[in-house]
Amino acid sequence: MRRLLLCSLVVALVLPARASDHVTFEQITVAATAIGITSTITNPSGLPQQNRCVARLETAQIRYRTDSVAPTSTVGMVLEVGDVLTITTNEDARRIRFIRTGSTSGVLSVECYR
Repeated sequence: MRRLLLCSLVVALVLPARASDHVTFEQITVAATAIGITSTITNPSGLPQQNRCVARLETAQIRYRTDSVAPTSTVGMVLEVGDVLTITTNEDARRIRFIRTGSTSGVLSVECYR
């Protein structure tokens, strides 16, 4: 089993990346005004759109909504520090908005890929 995992890792590191494997990344500071993922992260220039994003909350509780309506500090789905949010469509990645729940801004690390 270990040999198989090691071989898989070596192959993944040696093979050249394809455009479809392109990963985009940003850190979002989630403050008192609702904010979304930057459009160049979900739709990078010259590359296919990113169809899946994974976001991890680093600091301070936040709320989010994926229905194109801005969340408020008291309305929306809650993300706690350390939570990981998976966004499964490009449409949701473009529509999602975040806002902090308290006086401390959250930092959200977002990685998107095809």
